Amino acid sequence: CVLRFLREAHPDVFDAERWSALAAHADACEGLAVFQEIAQPP
Repeated sequence: CVLRFLREAHPDVFDAERWSALAAHADACEGLAVFQEIAQPP
């Protein structure tokens, strides 16, 4: 997910408090097996 990239590479760009619904949706997506299968190692 692009928000994962932003959070990892540019942590000050995305304001999760301002966009809480979007952040929650992205977190839910990241919890899905299909997202975990394609995750890059840290």
